[in-house]
Amino acid sequence: MRCVIACLRFSWKNSARENLSRGLAPAEVAEGASRGPAHGPLKLSGRRIALGQHSGKSPARLPEGADAGTPKGQSPNADQAIGEQSLRPMTEENGKPPFSFFMSPHMRTGRGCVLTKLHEWHVRSGARMIDFNGWDMPIQYPTGPREEHLRVRSAAGLFDIDHMGRFEISGPDSLALLQKAQTWDVSRLDEGRAHYSLLCSESGGIIDDIFLYHLPDSWLIIVNAANTTKDLAWLESLTRGLKVTLRDRGSDTCLLALQGPAALEIIKPLCGDMDVDELGFHRVRVCSIVGSPSILCTAGYTGEPGCEMLVPAADSERIWTAVLTAGEARGLLPCGLGARDSLRAEACLPLYGREIDESTDPFSAGLARAAVSMDGHDFVGKPALAAIASRPLPHRLVGFEMVDAGIPRQGYAIQAGGMKVGTVTTGLASPSTGRFLGMGYVEAAFAGIGCEVQIVIRDSSKAARVVKRPFYTSPHWR
Repeated sequence: MRCVIACLRFSWKNSARENLSRGLAPAEVAEGASRGPAHGPLKLSGRRIALGQHSGKSPARLPEGADAGTPKGQSPNADQAIGEQSLRPMTEENGKPPFSFFMSPHMRTGRGCVLTKLHEWHVRSGARMIDFNGWDMPIQYPTGPREEHLRVRSAAGLFDIDHMGRFEISGPDSLALLQKAQTWDVSRLDEGRAHYSLLCSESGGIIDDIFLYHLPDSWLIIVNAANTTKDLAWLESLTRGLKVTLRDRGSDTCLLALQGPAALEIIKPLCGDMDVDELGFHRVRVCSIVGSPSILCTAGYTGEPGCEMLVPAADSERIWTAVLTAGEARGLLPCGLGARDSLRAEACLPLYGREIDESTDPFSAGLARAAVSMDGHDFVGKPALAAIASRPLPHRLVGFEMVDAGIPRQGYAIQAGGMKVGTVTTGLASPSTGRFLGMGYVEAAFAGIGCEVQIVIRDSSKAARVVKRPFYTSPHWR
């Protein structure tokens, strides 16, 4: 996947360079643009359009030596904030978060943001902080998001993901609750395993995408930060008549992610007697990390090998610094949300509020095989999903690469033959591949690999081509 960077015959004095100067993180729709559903109502006139015909043009590349991050020596401001728009929570027309976010056990800043347990460490270390879904989070450190991104691909990066929600479910009816609430048949999930899944509404829309950990005496669910309050209330509504205990673990724990090819070698000496080498992918263990009772799961959101660690809140900074010290010789860096977003985008992992929300379904998003068990257990939304699966999908999520230079941004129109056929959900200048890439929903007729489309960037149609996902596949999986 690592491509030779080619020089292109176009002027970088215009929009392409201006877009690159905004940063490498997947780009958000410009301020004031429409913020409707990710794919929107997709309609075609009766005009027929020839599909799958290639112009023969090569995909656009970053020019040799180009830095997709903030220009050297220049401090990012509000307009050039790396990922500030791209990582902003999905909003309604009034610009406010779609869900009320209130978690009283957490500390808050003067402007109302929730603080992670590592907030003071980030500030002391010079991290640039932003409001992300009501949390004061590091978007980047002084090293910059491009270096952080590439370090995860080549060595390792450590992320504070304490903003993500986590619930523990215990009691004799835990399995019954989970089978009703989410789409994966967890009766197949043995103790010590983990799996990706979805919460769906009665209509089949995606309430949230989640991760499930099967622990010795309970289950742990990891949910998206913006959806924590909504998800907890929804799960509680399903507990009626069941003997279960549903506990919010956000205040007494801290969640960290160590990602990259060197991640497991770094964490190994910190885990006491546990044999880290015997862990396969999506395994979870209760263990000791730097002497503190913790939970370690081999999972992540970057496309690289790695692990996530649930540690006691009181020990979080001690464990964070111990991991950084253990990984220093291997090139470990602390990483912010800018790198996390561009890493997940290259791996084509969905982001809630971008590729998925309650207006999208698992089949259109391409998540059914990974996250939905249609045979077996009954769950909320299953009849609706069965109906969706029984008929042709009107639109599909696709990946595309730009043939003409330019960064596609969320909300930009996707056209074919001069007519709108879809909408961009994510776009970026890819540090790992040197290409301009994006994802978006298009009408099913235009979802085929090789189909030529255009992305409307600042009132100018730029050529693009539908390509296979993911954009990047790590060579480090064993």
